[in-house]
Order: sequence, then structure tokens, then C-alpha cells
Amino acid sequence: MKIKNLLDQSKQKLQGYSPTPDLDSEILLSSILEKNREFLFSHPDLAVSKKDSQKFNQLIIERIKQEPIAYIVGEKNFYRRTFTVNSATLIPRPETELIIEKVLEYYHREIYLSKNTFLIDIGTGSGCIVISLIKELQKTQSNFSALKAVGTDLSAKALVIARKNSKKFETKNQINFLEGNLLEPTLKKYPAQPAPEEKSLKDSQLIITANLPYLSQDIYKNCPKSVLQFEPQKALLADKNGLGLYIELLNQIKTNHLDQLAWNIYLIFEISPEQKELVEKEFKKIFPNIQMRFSQDFAQKYRFIEIFFK
Repeated sequence: MKIKNLLDQSKQKLQGYSPTPDLDSEILLSSILEKNREFLFSHPDLAVSKKDSQKFNQLIIERIKQEPIAYIVGEKNFYRRTFTVNSATLIPRPETELIIEKVLEYYHREIYLSKNTFLIDIGTGSGCIVISLIKELQKTQSNFSALKAVGTDLSAKALVIARKNSKKFETKNQINFLEGNLLEPTLKKYPAQPAPEEKSLKDSQLIITANLPYLSQDIYKNCPKSVLQFEPQKALLADKNGLGLYIELLNQIKTNHLDQLAWNIYLIFEISPEQKELVEKEFKKIFPNIQMRFSQDFAQKYRFIEIFFK
């Protein structure tokens, strides 16, 4: 069957099951043929083998069942790079790319290159945030000796994917992926109050990124079927109205006196828009005098909070 005929049939099958049947069909056929979408448009009359046609039709069935495209093809674009993903990792969202923009802006404005700097990505998942940051910084900074990057996650399976992506993008020598809860594995490897000659968070500049589970139970239960059935619940749902892990992370900073021991700390979290007032209230219970700044996503909804300790 020709490419154009396969696409026409699949688009009809996906009507009512996907909001983007044309795009889904093109991505799935491109994956089977190992060609880009432009190839499909420029070769509409090319015959597709029976074997590849059968594979394609099977992927269409999986999509009809609401499995996300990213899981079906095993990859997702994020900040101009294609990352491997699977059911152990959250699918990167376009709005999360704004974290990269904001960290780069802060880095170039505030970071002293002569001082030790730690870039810590909490709940790293596929590693897309920390890997993207390292790749972007490599473009502008030739000296990385003072920068240490860490990605932490509770999921060993997610870290397998993060390390695979790090190898793919040639950052495995720059990023240390650690298994554990929030800051705990980083504090174990780089103690806040170290023995002599140990690498330490003390007197360092800390950049902490976190796209942690932030959905409350009420919001989570109203998510699309594709999210509820296929994406890992533990990567999406949190207690305390969705803020439980962020509160725990701030308490780790306080308990370990990082706000006093570090040279400065910059944190950026992704949140749900309706949490803005609750975030201000809960975070100031822990650090009454912290400086916070909220910013919006592409839809003009409050999606990010930046926190500054100096």
C-alpha cells in the first residue's frame, strides 16, 4: 500500500480517539519507516511493505487505546533534542522548556565562574532538564571544572533512561545520576559539612531544578485517559494538595542548613496554576523571608516559582 493511502486510512481510524489524527499518523509511520515526516510528504506514492504496514496498523491500535505517542515510539522532543522515554519516565511537556530558559538567564546573570557550582535536578526522570542545561551551557562556557551536575530520582528504572540519554548526548562525564529521595543522595555524596578534602555543597552556588509530582488528587482524577492509564502515577500525584514533595525538599534545605552554608541558592519549581497562593503560604511557613517570583507558561498561567537565597 502507498504511503498516502496508509495515512488516509489511519487518520480515519483515529478520528474521535485523538485530537491530532493527522500528526499522530505521520509520526507513527515515520517511526516505522525510520524517515522524517518531510519524507512522507515528498514520497506519497511510495509503496510500503506488507510487514511495515502491519507494524504501522498495530501502532494505530495502540494509539486508539490512548497510549501516548511518546511511549509508542519511545521518544519525545524537548528543547530541540529527541529524548528516549518509556513508561518509567514522565513525558516531557513543552512548557517545561521554560525552566531551561530561566536557569540559563539566571546562570549568565548571577553565577561566578570561579566558585564551585552545583546544578541539581530533582526528580530527573528522563534527564531532559539537566542534560539540556549542560548542552546549552557547553555552547557558551568553555570551563566546566567548577560546575558539578547531579540528577536524582527515586526510580531506578527512570535513571536507566536518564543515563541512556546522557550517553546519547555525550554528557555522561558531566552529570552524576543518583538514586534516592530529593536532596538526600546529593547530600550523601557531597556533604554540606564535609571532612577535609571532600567535595562539598558548603560555600557553593546551588541551582536546583525540580519538576516534581504536583497534582492534587482532585486534579489528577480529571486528567486525560492517556495520562491516567499510561504515565507513572508517582511522577504526577503528591499529597498536601500537590505540594508535599516541594515542602519536603524545602525542609531538607532547612534541616541541613544549606540556606546558611551555601554561597547562594536558586531554585525553580514547576507547579499547577491554582497552587500559587497556597505555595506562597506553605513555603513561607518554612522560610518566612525567602524571595519568590512566579512566572507564566505559554498559556499565560502561573506555572513556575523561582526562589532565591543569598
